[in-house]
Amino acid sequence: MHLAGKPEVTNSRRSSEREISPVTAAFGRAYDGFLHALGIIAASMLLVLPLLITIDVAMRMFRLGSIKWILDVSEYALFLSTYLGAPWLMRLGLHVRVDVLLSAIRKNIARRVEQALDLFCFGICSLLAYYGLAAAIDAYRLGLKQYKSLTIPDWPFHVIFVFSMVLLAIEFVRRMRRPDEALVHDPSQGLP
Repeated sequence: MHLAGKPEVTNSRRSSEREISPVTAAFGRAYDGFLHALGIIAASMLLVLPLLITIDVAMRMFRLGSIKWILDVSEYALFLSTYLGAPWLMRLGLHVRVDVLLSAIRKNIARRVEQALDLFCFGICSLLAYYGLAAAIDAYRLGLKQYKSLTIPDWPFHVIFVFSMVLLAIEFVRRMRRPDEALVHDPSQGLP
């Protein structure tokens, strides 16, 4: 119903108020592309690992020796793929979720609960990033190293952890701001 002198607020006007600037949209697309690249790197590492292990096992079987650094590289690749792939999975909504409670309550209340959980997770990721950065600085300053088949400084692993926690914190903020329909990805639809 339209009253004289007062413009009627329509759905199209409400949706235009939520629109974002072209610069912000371009930045969001670039950021999403960056996360996608991290996901490809993580998946590539997981793809290469079985090949390296198979080569090492074959070399041992045929008594050609072994590649001593394969186990170390495998361990580091698992670490890297986990922390580089987590923000990408979070953006796609393909991370592990237990939403039994959210599916049992009204949609508007579920949205608020989810936003509160996202805020809590943002805080946890921020806290982990802070302490991870402190650990990275200490590891660098003290010259800590991992002595295995390969001797590698300890601080880059802390930096990767901090990097991942910062990206996850950003993703939790983005989730809080997304419209309801963009929160959950249906895995049956493939990757977006």
